[in-house]
Formats: sequence, structure tokens, C-alpha cells
Amino acid sequence: MSEYKNINISALDLNMLFITSFRYAITRRTYVTSVISDLIRRNKCALNKNTLKLFIREIEEELERLDGYLDDCDRNMWLSLSEDLSEYLENN
Repeated sequence: MSEYKNINISALDLNMLFITSFRYAITRRTYVTSVISDLIRRNKCALNKNTLKLFIREIEEELERLDGYLDDCDRNMWLSLSEDLSEYLENN
């Protein structure tokens, strides 16, 4: 598989792509949760601060709403991402 070196996407479109992927993944109980979480973590510097704040807020809301539904490994992964994003925002 080849990698794309250049992709023509606006910052707004990139943020929207990540938001919709996140919202799909957070309620799932499949491998996609870790894929999207890792993508967000690796690309957080390319996303705007409002998007990162949205992730933090929605992780908190969804974990409360889905209490008892998510597996511990998924819950812990989302909490870890939220903590990582919060730390990133504090330092940047």
C-alpha cells in the first residue's frame, strides 16, 4: 500500500473528518475505537483547539451515558485520550 505524501484538504474539513470518525467510534465495541483514538492522539497538533475540547467534553459525556456498556479496555483508552488531550491543551 502506498502512502499519500500530499493530500488536499482544508483545516475545517480535516477537523470535521476527525469529529465524525470520533463520534462513530466512541460507541463501538470493535477495533475501530483504538484506531480512531490512536489517529487523534498522533494528529492532535493538526487539529484546532475547539475540536480537541469537543473530544474531551464528549468523551466525558459518552462515558457517563454508556456506563456499564463499554468494556473496561475501551473506557480506559478513551479516558487516556482525554487526559492526553487535556495535557496537550495546557502546554500549547
